[in-house]
Amino acid sequence: MVPGVPLFTLLPVASVETLATRARRAEFADGAAIVREGEEGDSFFVIEEGAVAVSVDGTRVRREAAGEFFGEIALLHRCPRTATVAADGPVVVLAVERADFLDSLAVHGRSANLAHTVAEERLRLGAVTA
Repeated sequence: MVPGVPLFTLLPVASVETLATRARRAEFADGAAIVREGEEGDSFFVIEEGAVAVSVDGTRVRREAAGEFFGEIALLHRCPRTATVAADGPVVVLAVERADFLDSLAVHGRSANLAHTVAEERLRLGAVTA
């Protein structure tokens, strides 16, 4: 896992190691959609290298770079993706499957609370991230 992801820094080392071994690495070319608004969410993503553009209803709302993450809203709320996230130049992400993401948060209340707080804040501010 990429060091410093706030949702994972509170987890026990064994949980982080499990996530790291189960995460799959994926590369995307500039402009490639990683997730699309309205689709079902099945993974959480951590940006390992590069950056992504986040758009809602076709309007770019923010840019995220290495060490940042997206995809938590659809997983935590069991709702469709709230944004489209596309590579802003070449990007490498680590994808964590829904069950692994939710299971890791379930074992640590503070991490789960932080994940929900981030998701709610992003929804409230309109700077949603999938």
